[in-house]
Amino acid sequence: KTGNLVGIRVVQGSDELIIISSSGQIIRMPVTQIRTTTTRSAQGVRAIRMKENEKIVDFTRYVGEEA
Repeated sequence: KTGNLVGIRVVQGSDELIIISSSGQIIRMPVTQIRTTTTRSAQGVRAIRMKENEKIVDFTRYVGEEA
């Protein structure tokens, strides 16, 4: 719910994100699957749900190869 900002990236609709958690989980997902989250006190996006003590340690934008 609250925490530090890991980073910001500018992405295109065709890009993917690679997200690495403190538990070693690596997730690769299209940016189109990230949904906007709005609550009374905050607004933003949620890429994945984290366990209680888990954190995002890094992420990067992945631009796929052109066919």
